[in-house]
Amino acid sequence: MKVRPIIFSSDMVDAILHRNKTQTRRAVTRLLKVGPITEFSISPMQGETYRVQYDYRFRDSRHHINDVRSEYVVERCPYGQPGDQLWVREAWMIDDQQIVYKADNQYYGDGCKWQPAMFMPRQASRITLEIKYVCITPLQHMSDSDCRAEGIDAVDYPEFSYIALWDSLNAKRGYSWLSNPLVWVIQFKVVQNAA
Repeated sequence: MKVRPIIFSSDMVDAILHRNKTQTRRAVTRLLKVGPITEFSISPMQGETYRVQYDYRFRDSRHHINDVRSEYVVERCPYGQPGDQLWVREAWMIDDQQIVYKADNQYYGDGCKWQPAMFMPRQASRITLEIKYVCITPLQHMSDSDCRAEGIDAVDYPEFSYIALWDSLNAKRGYSWLSNPLVWVIQFKVVQNAA
């Protein structure tokens, strides 16, 4: 079992704490043992005309084009495999010698300085998740139940709320909802909650 960090926004940490979030989607931008990748897409080498069929195509950091099978990619998920754990990084600060978390929505005065989630050390994390399932899918292949598992609590049309959330976090990086990138779908359960 491996343990890796994962960053969540305060709203998503709140959804995890209330057991409303059981999966996350992340754009496929790197693979273990390969490094950063670009141009990740469905491989054109599919169908009866090809002796060997591939599922995905990507360009590696040396600019080589790689056509690979699904198993190759899923085995290299940078977040881990079923049974592995993720410790949650979230916005935090130290107040009166104690760690406090932005997701708790408590007021700490106008001068408070929240530390970005990316700088949270392991010992400050209060949530550990266990990965239950990992796959790759186009972002737009989502049902209403998937949106709810992502922590969206809208009763009617949860997809619209999820689209707004996704774009607020990813559109500036080139992974907008409309571009329909291939994404990791990581299903998890909470195994430790120190809150």
